[in-house]
Parts: sequence; C-alpha cells; structure tokens
Amino acid sequence: MFSLASRFSAEYPLLMAFYVFILGAIIGSFLNVCIYRIAEGTSIVKPRSRCRSCGKTIAWFDNIPIISWFVLRGKCRQCGAPIAFRYVFIEVLTAVLFVLSWMSLDGEMVFVGFAFTAIMICVAFIDFDHLIIPDSLSVGGMFLGVVLSFAFPILHGQNNPDPYLINGLRSMLLAVAGVIFGSGILLWIAIIAETILDKDAMGFGDIKLLGCIGAFCGWQGALFAIFGGALLGALFTLPVLISQKMGLSNPKQLIEKETIAPWTKVPFASEEELEELKTLAESTAIAKNTPDIRIPFGPWLSCAAVIYFILLKTDINAYFNFVRDMIFLPIFS
Repeated sequence: MFSLASRFSAEYPLLMAFYVFILGAIIGSFLNVCIYRIAEGTSIVKPRSRCRSCGKTIAWFDNIPIISWFVLRGKCRQCGAPIAFRYVFIEVLTAVLFVLSWMSLDGEMVFVGFAFTAIMICVAFIDFDHLIIPDSLSVGGMFLGVVLSFAFPILHGQNNPDPYLINGLRSMLLAVAGVIFGSGILLWIAIIAETILDKDAMGFGDIKLLGCIGAFCGWQGALFAIFGGALLGALFTLPVLISQKMGLSNPKQLIEKETIAPWTKVPFASEEELEELKTLAESTAIAKNTPDIRIPFGPWLSCAAVIYFILLKTDINAYFNFVRDMIFLPIFS
C-alpha cells in the first residue's frame, strides 16, 4: 500500500497533496470535537455535533470542513450565534501539517506522523484552554508510540537487514528509553524549579506529555522539545507578560486606591509599628492588583515536538551523533 501511494505521489504530486490536504481538514474537524469533548469528559462519538449556543444538531452540509464556515459566514444556521474562527484554524492547521508530513516523511512514517500530529494538536489546544493535559492523550499517546515503534521499527531508525522481530524489539526499547528520558529529565527540572521558586513550576501533565513525545521521537526529540518548547514559549509569552507588567499601576497609586493610610489611624502605635503596617498595606495592595498569570507549557512542547518530527529529525539526530562521536570516540579508541 505504501509503495502504491508513493508511486501515485511521484506521478501526481499536486493531486496527492490536495488529497492529503482534504484528509487533514477532515481529521482536523474531528479534532475540534475531541478538543472540546475530551476536556469535558464526554464521548467523542455521540451525540452528533451540536451548536454550543442553541443545542441544535448541525446538519452534514453545515459541517463540511473549512467550506461550511465561510458559506455560513461564521454563524449558526439555526440561531445565528457566531461560530469561532478557531474551528477553521484547527482544520487548516491539521491539513497543512498533514501535507508537510506527506512531503517530508517516507513510507509508513507518514501515517505515524499523522497520528502524532493529531495527538499534539489536541494536547496543545486543551492545555491552552483549560491548563490540563488529559491522560487519555499523554499516557495513551505514550503507549501508542511504543506500540507503533514495534510495528514500524524505522520510527527509531531500525531498518537494518536484521529480522523484523529484532528490529521491532530494538525500536520498542528505544521508545521506552525515550519515555524514561523525556519524563525523567522534565521531572528533575520541575523539582529544581519548584525548590528555587518555592511553588509549583510545572504540572505532571507536562511530564507525562514529554514521555509521549519521547515514545515517538526518542530521547533526541524529547530533549529538543524541552529546549525548543522553552524558546517558543519565551518568544510568544514574554511580550504578553511584559505588557501586563507595564499595565500594572504604580504601587503608590494602588495604596491610595485600595487603602486609606490605615497606619495613620492606629492609636498608641510606635513609629516602627506604623512602618510595619505601611509595608504590609503596600504589599497587600500590590498583590491584590497583580494578575495570577499561569502559562501552559504543553502547547509549546507540542509545537516543538511536531517541528522536530516532521522537519528536523534527521538533522538533529545527525548533530547529536556528531557530538556523541566527538566526546566518546577519543575515550574508547
């Protein structure tokens, strides 16, 4: 089947890319359902898609990926409630990533890439919306990655002339090593960060997610996802944090707004006690007006992992192998 698809793709590349785009849009439409229903803990199969405003069932002709949103002008046919553009965005995003997978990966790796991309998209948007990563995606994806590693040994580079069973077992062991390395290293980062900051710096959902990434991408991909995700997160969230901090009122204005100089109304208080009360009032006013900012790490881990899997896997692995040879070959030669 893979060879037939490869031949068809070689003869009609644009037509095949169009078919893959359509497949990606259809899967993206289903991912929209998964993103909302998995987070709510409801079935992703039943009932049929409904308008979230009026509850009416959406007809099949109003549920065609990408096209229906533009035909309906972003509104429900029944009640006229606006339909978020994000539905279309996820459908287009999935379609584009599927086409990139088809263009960049070979053979059965294409379909593994489809599965991995779908999981990462669900994780990213659920974590962005709810600050949670469901175990059905992280742990389930972890086990799926191990199983696919055995079924398709090439996933971890085991395509040598040895028997299929031997290659499958080696690939599966590399997937398990990726799970242990990915979740383990992020766990230690979380422990160290919690010790330094004296508060929870990372959820266990992120740790299990990196185990899933390690199962599909190996330890190299897990390591890339950590640093790549941190870089992407910093690039996109630092401007938001800075703008929010700049929008924070001056501490003196906060004190004048939130308090009425209570330290001036305490009878029989010494100057030291009045100064302590003033400091307490300042910190209370600032804390009260400082937003509780929680930034999800899952979307950035997922984004970095997809970039690695589809576009950079060969180059990153070659770099790690070069570094390994530079360090260990002089020692053991």
